[in-house]
Formats: sequence, C-alpha cells, structure tokens
Amino acid sequence: MSDHESHNSGLKKYQPEDSWNPFLGLSVSYKLLPQLTLLSSARYTMLDDQIKNSPMVDSAYDFSLFTGVSWSF
Repeated sequence: MSDHESHNSGLKKYQPEDSWNPFLGLSVSYKLLPQLTLLSSARYTMLDDQIKNSPMVDSAYDFSLFTGVSWSF
C-alpha cells in the first residue's frame, strides 16, 4: 500500500515481500444425467505472514467453496 493509498484509506502503509500460501483442496463431480454433471470444490488456504500482517487482512486463512452445473451437448 503506497503513501497515497494509505492516506486515502486511513490504513497504515504496508510494503510486503514475497509470500508462500499452501492450500488444501477437494473437487468432486457427479454425473446426474448423460449430459448433466454436478460440480463442487472447496479450498482452504493458509495465508503467509506477509499477507496476514497487512492492515487490509483480518484472517490467517481463506476458505472458498464452489458449486456448479455443467451441461454437455
């Protein structure tokens, strides 16, 4: 976050270095019909200190969940 961005947002200036964010994920697909497939995935990411220490971040991890449907023709 630059000086200008810090001033505009009210957050303190922050200059992170490189980071490494390991994750664990699971994806599943289930064929409901020959053309219709149900999709789902979940992902847990452990955030590096370079990200956790940012004034814009208030968590040590990120969790995302995806669900969808695919139609093949």
